Amino acid sequence: MNINKLKTTEWTWPKKHCVYFLTNKKGEILYVGKTNKLYYRIGEHSYRKQFDRVFFIEYSSEKEMAEKEMEYILLVQPKYNTRIDNPKLFGLISISELMMLGRKRGIKLKQVKKLMIEKNVRTVQFKNIYYFDKSALNYL
Repeated sequence: MNINKLKTTEWTWPKKHCVYFLTNKKGEILYVGKTNKLYYRIGEHSYRKQFDRVFFIEYSSEKEMAEKEMEYILLVQPKYNTRIDNPKLFGLISISELMMLGRKRGIKLKQVKKLMIEKNVRTVQFKNIYYFDKSALNYL
């Protein structure tokens, strides 16, 4: 992908917070990211990732941009997104952290899973990692 071709398209580079999507020719979303400097960020990606198009949505605040990025990553689970950055900012705790806390309190894996189901705690799966709403801590 040639970044200079992108620069000459009809749209202009965003000047503020945006969530961007890298896609292939079929329109599949391969990566979702956030940035305040899209032109430079796309340049960084062009060396490491194979993609054909870039789409973006601008937001008025850093907080809204971060929330929307997380929402899109969890919804689409793109190929090149490999982890959730700082899940605690979004009120989530990983299953491994939850299990560690449970073990310290003498609770076994099956008991933790059963508690999360019984209490109807929001669960999010990203790739092969499960995250729970931080309210899960109240039940350990």
